[in-house]
Amino acid sequence: MAAISAGSAGEVIQALWIPESPGTTSTEFTVSTDHPLVTLVAMIAPTPDWFVGVEGLNLLQGQAWTDSVVVDLFPFDAGTDSGIGYTSPDLATVPPDPVAAITGGPFSPGVSLGTFTFVRRDDVSSVPPLPTAQPAVAPNPFNPRTTVSFHLDADRAHPALGDLSGEPARRRPARNAADLPGQVAPPESTAARRDQYQTAAANCSAV
Repeated sequence: MAAISAGSAGEVIQALWIPESPGTTSTEFTVSTDHPLVTLVAMIAPTPDWFVGVEGLNLLQGQAWTDSVVVDLFPFDAGTDSGIGYTSPDLATVPPDPVAAITGGPFSPGVSLGTFTFVRRDDVSSVPPLPTAQPAVAPNPFNPRTTVSFHLDADRAHPALGDLSGEPARRRPARNAADLPGQVAPPESTAARRDQYQTAAANCSAV
């Protein structure tokens, strides 16, 4: 959020989690000539701190916007947890290691875990922006409890959150935060649908 406030980033991109593999999820976002690059990550769940992602993907090629692009996704280790398997208990890496590609087990070397597909959409910028909540999840990854904190310029909010099986974890009116037991995914962003690109993530859960 500091980068957005400073004008060096455009917006935060969020999407719902993928509860089963294979599966897909999608969201929409806006790019501009001031901010044509996209950086997007997705956690491989359940894992200690492994993820897939793309960094600094330029959707502006010369003077034209790219109509579509598909990015193969390969696993990375965030360097914050020393667990060696999908269900390893939390074991913080102190100090953290540099982010590094995972080139061996439990993954097959050179085999993509999924894709990010970016598709240009018609501009509907006349749609006014809606209030947006950008939740902060701490700790993340977590076991067995985390706190999702958010702020909306509204009297009350009704977060709808679920665990990795798709079952509701807890639903209650809240003004600032919801304490959630177990593993949950962050709520869907309420960003205005005035976006120029749609991205879809496919097969990004752990297999």
